[in-house]
Amino acid sequence: MNYAVLYNLKPGDSIIEPLFRTGFSKHFAIYLGKDSQGNEFVAENHWINGVTITLATRYFSSVKRIVRIERFSGSELERTKALQRAFNLAGKPYNLITYNCEHFATEVQKGKPSSNQVTNFAVLFILFMIGLYYKNNASTYRRRYGTR
Repeated sequence: MNYAVLYNLKPGDSIIEPLFRTGFSKHFAIYLGKDSQGNEFVAENHWINGVTITLATRYFSSVKRIVRIERFSGSELERTKALQRAFNLAGKPYNLITYNCEHFATEVQKGKPSSNQVTNFAVLFILFMIGLYYKNNASTYRRRYGTR
C-alpha cells in the first residue's frame, strides 16, 4: 500500500493516533518516506523498544484511526536535516515524562523535544494538588477556629 498517497504524507510529517478510545492521549510517529526499493518507513518512540524505524506496513497494520497529520513546515534542506535527526535518534530509550513519542516527534520536526501532553498533565496535577491543599487547610481552619 502507498501510505504517502493514502494519507498525503511527505517525509518528516508527524502521524498522530489516539492511544485510547477517549482520545485524551495520543501516539506520535514520523513518516520517513521511501527507500530506493519503494519500501515506506516510519520512526516512532515506543514504550518498550524506544526509538525504532519500522516498515510503514508494520506500523499502519496496528493503527486503528489517525487523529491528524502535522505537516513538516520547513524547507527541503530542513526536511533533510529532520530526517537525519530521526535516524540519529534510533535506539534512544523511551521515558514517559522526559522522552516520550511526542518529545521524539517534536525533536525530529523542530529540533527540540517537547510534549504538550506531559505539560498539560503536570498543570492538571499541580492544580489538583493545590485544590487538595486548600480543601484540607480549610477544614483544619474551620475545626481550629470554629468557623464555617
